[in-house]
Amino acid sequence: MAHSMQTLDFALARSRPHQRENQFFQFRAEAFNALNKVNLGTPNRYVNTPQFGTITMAMTPGREIAVERQAFVLKSREDIIGHY
Repeated sequence: MAHSMQTLDFALARSRPHQRENQFFQFRAEAFNALNKVNLGTPNRYVNTPQFGTITMAMTPGREIAVERQAFVLKSREDIIGHY
């Protein structure tokens, strides 16, 4: 019976107006596999090898965290709804 793969990915973002009405700063943080859960690969299935039954790799990479800051200018009022 195979185990299910478990990861937790999330992102937080915050947009703030800058000096003018159409200028914004955005701060964003993302975490992939945030809980650093190890998801093991399948065991070696070849009977005639010394590695039979051993698990030699993980299926998912370790925790990855990214932090980003950006500034942008909106061209119209309709763009504000999507970013604010």
